[in-house]
Amino acid sequence: MTMKTTTDSFDPNEFNIILSDYFNKYFSSCEPTLRDACHYALFGNGKRVRPHFVFLSANFCDVPQQSVIPFAVAIEFIHTYSLIHDDLPCMDNDDFRRGQPTVHKKFGEAIALLSGDALLNTAYTVLFDAIEEDPNRLAGAKIICSAAGIHGMIGGQTKEFVIETPDFDDYMEITMKKTGALIAASITSAASMCFDVQKKKALSSFASYVGIAFQACDDLLDKEKQEKMSFVTIAGEEKTKELIKNSHQKAISVLQPFGNIGKNLIGFSEKLIYRTY
Repeated sequence: MTMKTTTDSFDPNEFNIILSDYFNKYFSSCEPTLRDACHYALFGNGKRVRPHFVFLSANFCDVPQQSVIPFAVAIEFIHTYSLIHDDLPCMDNDDFRRGQPTVHKKFGEAIALLSGDALLNTAYTVLFDAIEEDPNRLAGAKIICSAAGIHGMIGGQTKEFVIETPDFDDYMEITMKKTGALIAASITSAASMCFDVQKKKALSSFASYVGIAFQACDDLLDKEKQEKMSFVTIAGEEKTKELIKNSHQKAISVLQPFGNIGKNLIGFSEKLIYRTY
């Protein structure tokens, strides 16, 4: 099945059909409780932001969407694993996610931990299988794996836990790794299959700016929580709004030379960055 994201008309329901096909392929023989927990987390009303970026970036780079479907699926598996683990009592200790009980509340902590592990490891299997089918996917797969690892999400999460009194630079580094890395992988993995060096370079910069603005917006939306790790807590509300505005303007500027072909990426990022706060 091929996505039809030729404009900004990405349909999460259409992607969910693809995601379901992959889930059934890789989890059909899984232990039932583990499979149920993974399915519960994966299909819990997610907005599919990262897969949307994968397909928009493929369009920008004239890369066939069929070629990047495994990237989108693997990234959504990884994103879901990270949410399951973030919600655990040893991490953020959240009881609800997207209006329903978190995985550890519904299935217990051990199954929650293992379901996150299962989704992460299956993401790598998806990528290995995709590379066997088309070796040109290797570079994109490496981008995704790196984003999930010690120099990406795991590294950012670790620094968030070990640092006592974070300053602005500390939190910027955490943001670039924890939130920004997977968003960047969503945008740049498809570009790895493109031969246009200028487009690839522009998307890399665009991804960095969008990742910062996305997290800053999240922090504004959660400002009442007064969390230690937050642009609002560290820099203040007005400076956080300035950071969002400046990062967004920089993101636009790197795609402007490409004219209309960048408008869908810019438009989607704008919707994310300027969510109500």
